[in-house]
Amino acid sequence: MVASSQLSLINAKEIAYLIVDGDTRTPLAIAQAQGLLGSTSSSVDYDAFIAEILAANQKTVDKIKDSGKDGPVMFLVG
Repeated sequence: MVASSQLSLINAKEIAYLIVDGDTRTPLAIAQAQGLLGSTSSSVDYDAFIAEILAANQKTVDKIKDSGKDGPVMFLVG
């Protein structure tokens, strides 16, 4: 399902965890039940998401720019 872009790698990993934990459904059945089909990372607008995070944390962005240190970047990543 990942190879055919029906499922993101992250969602496939979650399905694998469910199966390891004892879920007896097929991966396709799990994906359908949880609405995971068609949710590949290619449909995510990362640029817009990053811009939103930076705009919401302008103080941290300014601190990084002013100090030249990248320590506060981890705050944004989290």
